[in-house]
Amino acid sequence: MTALRGSVRNTTLTATVDYAPANALLIAAWFDADGRLLGAKTVTLGGGSEHRHFTADVNAAKCKLFLVDKASFVPLCAAVEAGRG
Repeated sequence: MTALRGSVRNTTLTATVDYAPANALLIAAWFDADGRLLGAKTVTLGGGSEHRHFTADVNAAKCKLFLVDKASFVPLCAAVEAGRG
């Protein structure tokens, strides 16, 4: 079963993905305290287990991770939210 975990330390957002299918799209997004999107990055995964690091906006109050099918954008697992630590 595909699993997604995330953590934030300072401005580094770390995503850990287990059992991802090949060509899954990992989306990292960060938001201000009012919920406004400040930025996002995407990366295509090769399948299996991977760790990815993103640099979040310094004004981000929270970060979210999404793992979707690259072709259809259908979610492969629940989204993950992490606050700044």
